[in-house]
Formats: sequence, structure tokens, C-alpha cells
Amino acid sequence: IGANPAMIHGAQGIAFAVASNTANFVISEIIRFGRVRRAFIGVSADTTNLPRRAALLSQVSSSTAVRLRSVEKNSPAARAGLKEGDIIAAIDGRPVTGVDDLVRMLDAERIGRETLCTVVRRTGVSQVAVTPVARPN
Repeated sequence: IGANPAMIHGAQGIAFAVASNTANFVISEIIRFGRVRRAFIGVSADTTNLPRRAALLSQVSSSTAVRLRSVEKNSPAARAGLKEGDIIAAIDGRPVTGVDDLVRMLDAERIGRETLCTVVRRTGVSQVAVTPVARPN
């Protein structure tokens, strides 16, 4: 069940829906805080294949993960030591299968809370603690 917030007039049968649980979340955030809060770590990323060896070493059951394309200076990710090219395979032990997963996992509950990222680099697998902040306006 969803809400149809937009449609193209003159194009019968074409509409754009938002899932009802997403609409409920957005409405409750706006009522409580005046905006939708999201955690921010300061990276841009792409979904990438996770090499089998890296998946085994990181104990992640996924064949895809997130490769960092860039890390903003002085961001939570930069302060934690994350670098361009790092692969985030998991957050707090849960696999990150792609950019959508990363965005979904960085919800308001993680703001100010230390989050453990399983990071794959050429040198091996490590755990990096990042403390997300509220996304800047």
C-alpha cells in the first residue's frame, strides 16, 4: 500500500508512489524534528563486487559491498581514517550490499553513536569506528 504524491497528467496509468511505511517515517520525522534526519559520514560511494577472498576474510555473506569514491575533508569518515578506495563490507556486523543499504543503515538512530565498519583494503580487513553526525542542511 502506498501514497501517490505525484502523477503525470495526460499520461493515464502513470503515477509515482511512495510506500506507506516510508510515508509514515517521513511524516513522523517532520512532526518531531521539522525535517527528516539522516546520519552523515561524508563519503560518496558506488556499489562494487566484493572479491570472494575479501568476503571470507571479513566474514560477510555478500558478493557486493560499497567502494568509497571520495571522502570529505574533516568528515566523520575522514576523522576515522577511511580513505578513497576503501570497501565497506559491513556496518555493525550487518552486510552492506550496496549504496542503498549504506543510506538505509545511516538512519537517525546512528547520529552520535559509534558505528563499526568492516573495511577491506589491499592490506587486509580491519574494523574502523566511525561516529556519524546529523546530515548538514
